[in-house]
Amino acid sequence: MIKALLFVGLILASGPSDDMFDTLKNAPTEQEAARAEADIIASWGDSGSGTIDLLLERAGIAEQAGDTALARALYDRIVLIAPDYAEGWYRRAALFAREENFAEALRDMNEVLKIEPRHFGAWTGLGHLLESLGSTKEALAAYEAALDIHPNLAPAKQAVQRLSRTSDGSAL
Repeated sequence: MIKALLFVGLILASGPSDDMFDTLKNAPTEQEAARAEADIIASWGDSGSGTIDLLLERAGIAEQAGDTALARALYDRIVLIAPDYAEGWYRRAALFAREENFAEALRDMNEVLKIEPRHFGAWTGLGHLLESLGSTKEALAAYEAALDIHPNLAPAKQAVQRLSRTSDGSAL
């Protein structure tokens, strides 16, 4: 029984499977894509470590309470303890982005994508950061990378449409 539990724990901690991403990419309806997306996000959220999961939960609570200093300290601990856990880097990058600390946010988004190149949230976040910095061409490429993974990702679709219009001269 204990061996079976350990085996299940290893599966959960391994992140989303290729099949999950195939389902996401080939989902025939938006509802099926949303279910596949939720499964992938849930998989990213499970680190396989009770300690990391608790730190992640506490960091989210701190952010919701407006205590960004505590949230950052907790995310710092997560990436220190589990440097191969992409979601720790992603959450800290998102916090940096909300604080308009673009250099730190870019560093962390790049770290996420080294660990999990299929992280469509990181590609979208990277696109947003690059767009905020005026790097339209690079932002468009990041949003398109997100859509290669998750063709139904609304924020990336909207950004590609907006930036494509701008780059072809049709924006006002």
